[in-house]
Amino acid sequence: MSRLTEISAGVLVATGDLYVTNSTIVADGSGGCLVIDPAVTVAELAGLAEDLRGLALRPRLGFATQAAWVWCWAISHPAMGRGSRSSGPCRRFSR
Repeated sequence: MSRLTEISAGVLVATGDLYVTNSTIVADGSGGCLVIDPAVTVAELAGLAEDLRGLALRPRLGFATQAAWVWCWAISHPAMGRGSRSSGPCRRFSR
């Protein structure tokens, strides 16, 4: 997976190796962020989480644009923190 690249103020994108998917991060300006379609593989997800920690960004909301199993587990993965998650039929909100 490529490292996060800022494409606009507060908007970062990383491209995965598997399926060439994009993970999009939208920073809220106060240390939180929205994570859209996080990485697919365990290694890519770990790298994305490491990048977020390095940027002092804490996921507050994870959102998957696809209801596929891939994004369901990814937005629920512990590496993405305890923020709320939403993904169509596999919607899950943490406590």
